[in-house]
Amino acid sequence: FWWLRPHLTVDVRTSLGRMGYMARQSVAYWAFGLFGMVYFWIDTIMLSLMTRPQVVGWYGVTSQLFQTLMFLPVLVQTAWLPRMVAAFTSGKRRGLTQTARTPVELILAISAPITVAMVLIADPLIHAVYGTKYAHAVPVMVILAFCVPPIYLNIILASVLLAAKRQRVWTIVMAGAAVINPLFNLVLIPLTEHRYHNGAIGASIALVATEVLMDVVGLFLLGRDVFDRRMVRRCALVCVAAAAMAAAAYAARPLGTELSLVAAFATFGVLVAALRIVR
Repeated sequence: FWWLRPHLTVDVRTSLGRMGYMARQSVAYWAFGLFGMVYFWIDTIMLSLMTRPQVVGWYGVTSQLFQTLMFLPVLVQTAWLPRMVAAFTSGKRRGLTQTARTPVELILAISAPITVAMVLIADPLIHAVYGTKYAHAVPVMVILAFCVPPIYLNIILASVLLAAKRQRVWTIVMAGAAVINPLFNLVLIPLTEHRYHNGAIGASIALVATEVLMDVVGLFLLGRDVFDRRMVRRCALVCVAAAAMAAAAYAARPLGTELSLVAAFATFGVLVAALRIVR
């Protein structure tokens, strides 16, 4: 505190004018939090109103497992946001897009093997942690696995727009998602409940579709400058390695779950090294 004294002063006084200014400047942020909360909980609420308690439970356990993976994009976002803000301050749009390429590339490269891994371990993980009564949660978790790349990308795109002082725009996108997602759920939950006796499948499909639409809007707002040929090539190689990972696991299924997973991860590691994906 003594060292900081020459560098800053703390003014504890305030006024109605300053409070009003703070409220106006923060509208986009608390509105984003409000719409985000609606978007986060609306699928569970609609499931509870339109299906049985068991279906809510199947969706709930997979959502909890899925949410544990969200620390990765938040970690990247937290680390890179100050650099993107500095890049926008010094170089405006061009400097920001060039700086944003690295976290976007990183997060897309990470999301591909995570998606495949979620698909591969969905069945053994659900049965090991929750038991056979939650077997219907397995297809829900498989579908949610395909939500990893779009939601990871959305988190980074949101930070890029924040660095560019366009938080209000992304708040509008989140408000749209809070409206579109319930409409998807309104159709897909009864449809999958009637056809598969599992409305949680419809809720998970609705989430994937909403996140993909948000990606499309985010990329439209930022433009194609965020992507370059080297990034596209590297992400394509990661997808090839992840596809080979899934193929190896499928081929090794007769050997048992453990050996099939070992074969999958070993295949991915070998291809990452052979294709020189990691520099």
